[in-house]
Amino acid sequence: MMWTFALFSAHVDGIPIHVRSVDGEVVILCGDRAVDSLEALVHAVPGLRREEHLIAYCRLANYLNTSTMFRMIMEPESYRREYDALHDHDDSPATVTRNYGPFDLTELAEPALVDGVPVFYAESAAGRVPYQVLAPYPNAGETSVMSYEPLAYAGDDEDEDEHEDEEVGGDHA
Repeated sequence: MMWTFALFSAHVDGIPIHVRSVDGEVVILCGDRAVDSLEALVHAVPGLRREEHLIAYCRLANYLNTSTMFRMIMEPESYRREYDALHDHDDSPATVTRNYGPFDLTELAEPALVDGVPVFYAESAAGRVPYQVLAPYPNAGETSVMSYEPLAYAGDDEDEDEHEDEEVGGDHA
């Protein structure tokens, strides 16, 4: 038996776009055509090159690049509240997430073009680690690759020189 789950749908310039998980594999349909790369995606739906469709472009690029391994963070404020609540409780059942972080979420924002590059934020599905994502745009056919960088840990911006004069090893050196 084949299992199909709808993950995301959009319409751009009258072209329906559907993202589905079919037996664990992500399938992106633009109209009745399946696409498997950013180049094929923007060829099938040229309107995705316009900034007004940036969020849809980022979501689709994320699915093409990582399948369902990363979830795009659509509402930064809601995400911050949920993340803080999860990390504030020692009795949380999600112990995996407490093994990482806490992360500094101050830079979280909605998807935006920064110097012509789409920047958005996503969370790893397995460890719930937040990442900043840079996507190739609008010339998706170029050899650019998407980059996923984990956010800094909270408190990482401490003055690193503060501990520079401390001796290493103490009495055991």
